[in-house]
Amino acid sequence: MMLDDHCRSSPILCEMFDRLNRRYFRGALPSLPIMWHKPLLSGGRRAFAGQFIVFEDRDHANIIIDPKLRKRKMWNYIESILLHEMVHTYLWNKHERPSAYNGHGKKFQKEMRRLARAGAFDRLW
Repeated sequence: MMLDDHCRSSPILCEMFDRLNRRYFRGALPSLPIMWHKPLLSGGRRAFAGQFIVFEDRDHANIIIDPKLRKRKMWNYIESILLHEMVHTYLWNKHERPSAYNGHGKKFQKEMRRLARAGAFDRLW
């Protein structure tokens, strides 16, 4: 899977990622490209507002956020999407099996509950 050659990390999204990483993940998440990019279609032909994409080598990943959200200035929604994708990043970085970071199973749900208890979504929901 390849993203368009013109894709570059977004300074706005990277700043948001860094702030959330420090606050809710103690800075443990790796730096990775985070960019505005049209959604990639899933196997079910669904497009998502945000996606955590692991490349075939399983050593590299990206986060993409639908640029339509930026145009609509939906910053709270963007932040909640980014937190969701950061949980996928967290599980991937812990070398969990692909089912843990590609899906929304028990480990994913446990981490989302931890974020909610820590107040990550208080002003977003």
